[in-house]
Amino acid sequence: MSFYQINSNPNNYVQKNPGPNLNQTLAFLKSGFLQPNAISPQDTISGGSHLYTTTELLYRYIIRTTLGGSVTDTTPTAAQIVAALNQTQSVHANAQQQPSSGNSAATYSPSKIVQVGFYFDWMVTNTDSVNNLTIAGGAGVNVYVPITIPASNTVTIRVLVKNPVSGSESVSMMILSNSISVAGTGLATGTYYSDYLFWNPVGSVWQVGSSQVHLGQNAGQTNQGTQGVAVGFQSGNYNQGTQGIAVGFQAGQTNQQQSAIAIGYQAGQIGQQINSVAIGYQAGINQTPQSIAIGYQAGITNQQTQTVAIGSFAGQNSQGTQCIAIGYQAGTNTQGIQGVAIGFSAGQNSQGVQGVAIGFQAGQNSQGNQGVAIGFQAGTNTQGVQCVAIGYQAGNTGQLTQAIAIGFQTGVNSQGIQGQLFSIDVSDDELLEYVEEGYRDMFFKYSRILDFKDGYKPLGAY
Repeated sequence: MSFYQINSNPNNYVQKNPGPNLNQTLAFLKSGFLQPNAISPQDTISGGSHLYTTTELLYRYIIRTTLGGSVTDTTPTAAQIVAALNQTQSVHANAQQQPSSGNSAATYSPSKIVQVGFYFDWMVTNTDSVNNLTIAGGAGVNVYVPITIPASNTVTIRVLVKNPVSGSESVSMMILSNSISVAGTGLATGTYYSDYLFWNPVGSVWQVGSSQVHLGQNAGQTNQGTQGVAVGFQSGNYNQGTQGIAVGFQAGQTNQQQSAIAIGYQAGQIGQQINSVAIGYQAGINQTPQSIAIGYQAGITNQQTQTVAIGSFAGQNSQGTQCIAIGYQAGTNTQGIQGVAIGFSAGQNSQGVQGVAIGFQAGQNSQGNQGVAIGFQAGTNTQGVQCVAIGYQAGNTGQLTQAIAIGFQTGVNSQGIQGQLFSIDVSDDELLEYVEEGYRDMFFKYSRILDFKDGYKPLGAY
């Protein structure tokens, strides 16, 4: 099979072995995994350590057998490899050049002068059923990672020219793919389309995965439920529930329950409960049932049942049952049961039970139970129980129990208990009309609390 060039997709280095024996494996490799020049493979090389020739490297798919022990084969020197490439047009015309940037996209060159970045790939199969084979580099051949081929395995090796200058030649050598088993019945056989292989260190065997998906170190390792998906380091690691989804570093790591979804670094990491959704860095680390946390550290700690937290730090700590927090830092700390906080820092700290805060910093700090704050900085600081503040900075600071402030900066500081302040915009004639039509009692009732804008008279003037 001689010199090989990569198939159309440069990433397609590893494919499942479709055949249970060596002949079928080789037929598979020759049929499309790699595309060889029209030169027959060299006969197998048996016995102990072997010094490869440039002909074997440039034109051969090498089969090693009957090693007689764990042995080391050695490549030609870098100078010999570069010289062989320059002297052998049929090989060099097909050599691929890797741009100096290291981009995997390769170009072909008919030039006979080897340049930096030229590379070729070759394969070695170790058919010995017991002993390992190591590949070492000759002088000037740098091996970045030791190349050891286990018994009954195959590797694809890339040789990359680093310096072609005569007298200073150097090349690097690295593994592209490995562990295509050719022993006995070969790799484990799947049953359904897209079944996959995974490595089980218990017994050191390849096994077939099907209805459960786990990819990454220790992903879905212990008691992964049916139809569970775990992708990433330790994702869904322990007791992932049926139909659970965990994607990301330690996402849904421990006791993720049925149909829960955790996507992101440590999202839903500990005890994420049934039907919950956590998306984002550390979102919903220990979520309760049917809660949603989307955003950086949204609902990170003790997010309760049927809550919604969307936005960075939204509902971050102890968000109460059936709460809604939408926006950066909305309902961040101790949002009360059935509270609603929508907007930047709305209801950020200690929002009371059934409180409503909508707008930039509305009800930001210590909003009382059933308080309503709507507007820019409305009810921002210490809004009392059952208060209403609607408008720009209405009831901004210290609004007391059951007070109402509606309008631009009405009741901005320390509005009293049950105080009622309105900012109205009516002309003198309109106000007289209201009085003449029978609303006089109502207006006089509130005359002490009406807040008229410039140009309008207080009701007591009529």
